Amino acid sequence: MKRMIIVFLAVVFCGLAACSEEGGRGGADVVPGGGDPVDGRDSGSIQVTPGQTVITAGTRQTFKAEGTGGADPAVRWEVQEGETGGSITPDGNYTAPEAPGIYHVVAVSLEDPAVRAAAEVEVITLAVISVAIEPAALTLPPGGSHRFTASVSESDETAVTWQIAEGEAGGSVNQEGEYTAPETPGAYHVVATSVADPAKRAEATVRVFSAEETSPRYAYVANAVSNEVAMFTVDPVTGSLHPIGSIAAGSQPYSIAVDPAGRFVYAGNFASNDISMYAIDPATGLLTARGSVATGEGPYSISFDPSGRFAYAANENSAIDVWIYRIDPESGVLTAIGNVNAGISPINIAVDPFGRFAYVANHSSNDLSILAVDSESGMLTRLGEVSAGSSPSAAAVHPSGAFVYVANYGSGDVWSYRVDAATGRLTKSGQVAAGGHAFSMAIDPSGRFAYVANSAANNVSMYRIDPGSGTLIPLGSIGAGAAPRSITIDFSGRFVYVANMNSNTLSTFAADATTGLLTPLGQTTAGKQPRSVRVAGPIPPRESPR
Repeated sequence: MKRMIIVFLAVVFCGLAACSEEGGRGGADVVPGGGDPVDGRDSGSIQVTPGQTVITAGTRQTFKAEGTGGADPAVRWEVQEGETGGSITPDGNYTAPEAPGIYHVVAVSLEDPAVRAAAEVEVITLAVISVAIEPAALTLPPGGSHRFTASVSESDETAVTWQIAEGEAGGSVNQEGEYTAPETPGAYHVVATSVADPAKRAEATVRVFSAEETSPRYAYVANAVSNEVAMFTVDPVTGSLHPIGSIAAGSQPYSIAVDPAGRFVYAGNFASNDISMYAIDPATGLLTARGSVATGEGPYSISFDPSGRFAYAANENSAIDVWIYRIDPESGVLTAIGNVNAGISPINIAVDPFGRFAYVANHSSNDLSILAVDSESGMLTRLGEVSAGSSPSAAAVHPSGAFVYVANYGSGDVWSYRVDAATGRLTKSGQVAAGGHAFSMAIDPSGRFAYVANSAANNVSMYRIDPGSGTLIPLGSIGAGAAPRSITIDFSGRFVYVANMNSNTLSTFAADATTGLLTPLGQTTAGKQPRSVRVAGPIPPRESPR
């Protein structure tokens, strides 16, 4: 009882002295290298608000991380004391433990994990008002709306007032929490303030994306057992998939590809050794068959030069491994114009975003083939190989063209390489663990994050890409369906899709633009044994590197 009275008096005194930091967006304590909190209101990188707070056991409080320049940094949330200190969601909603004590909510920079900031939380058994807002982070289109909810703990007066930190420039919000985004893309902050105690507040971050990101798009899936291509519309705001039918393919379509302009679709038929060709109806997303063209044995991957004039097929079981095609710009029909050898069992091909080089993952020779691309003729010239891990299954090129990655099925890891811009030669620069049977890899359009589908682990590994070295920094993993075999990112970078071969489903995830972390949005039924998924949408042009 004596302890409770002392705490109560301390809280009252702090309130009279206006020393609580919950009412502002001011500093938090820095935790260098994850040690004990030390004094220091400006870490030079991260601040957490509120920096200090007193809340009641079992109640919630929303925390925010900010850079010292006012931007919202990419962070990972944790409780320094572990599970005994409570829990916190990826967007900053903290739930206090039942045991009274002093605990610390920590924001860890994803840019530099050595940079951290902490907020001190005193958990007591007396009633202390706290505020939480749901959701704490949200993405909306220009002019989009969402109704936020706020909860006030330990008060009979549960009302809040709503406002926008940026004022009218950040949109509008009524007193029911209904928020309308502005037309200007950017990051804005919706604030809920307790009527009972105006010093108590919570804040949500809203990202407003550009109008171009809401343009119509479609998704296509190769179903190997039902011998078809399934078609879906993609909701540009929510990312959800809606089936619109299917169309016949050849025997055992293992791969699906969409040309860079989003006009044509191609299915590589592993058993019939050909490629089915389709044109996309831009108004509906429905496909029209354009026939088929012969390829090598066991086509497993199809890729394109960035101009969309040439296509390349990697054939796992063929004597002549990589076939080269010219694409008819009106019909999308492929015409074979040449071929080139790679390593043993070439299973995947990726083309440099500037059309200079192509890289082939050779599943049985445990290496990557490096090919030069002739931008005028589309022809490939083999330059040599570089070692990879065990049974490489997917190659991926960074949007900058400066780095190449390979996911290794046998060794369950990802190797990274630096690219010599003049020769295309690769130098290994890193190696990081993935899950069991890492099979497919995708890099988001911004070049900041990478994802790997792990077929045996039934999950997706998430990584942040170091902008200087290109090395991968693990962010953990998230569950998918059974035997995730293919992963792709929609061209806005906001949604990630995974084809789950053994559960006959597609998993949809939202990708956090700040942290790169994925949030499951649900699963959609596909056909029988979906092996590959791609989203159609125009890829923005890139300037050639200097």
